[in-house]
Amino acid sequence: MNVTTKYLCDGCCELHEREWEAEDCCRPEVFERFVCGDCGDTFSDIEEAQECCFDEDAPLPMPTPQELEAMGQERLFA
Repeated sequence: MNVTTKYLCDGCCELHEREWEAEDCCRPEVFERFVCGDCGDTFSDIEEAQECCFDEDAPLPMPTPQELEAMGQERLFA
């Protein structure tokens, strides 16, 4: 699932690509938001964004060597 991180300006409720852009916009507070890459819905929780348009029949992406290592597997690539 393709999830993009964006930043919500609390003053005007506009989503920004970069955190510093949201901070410079209105300056009250900035919130991290996660956007579903398929439908564009916005979530405050990354797991909800990943499950938004999840297709159970689609093949799962291969984990990276770093992800395998984090799960306790030996490194496969140099």
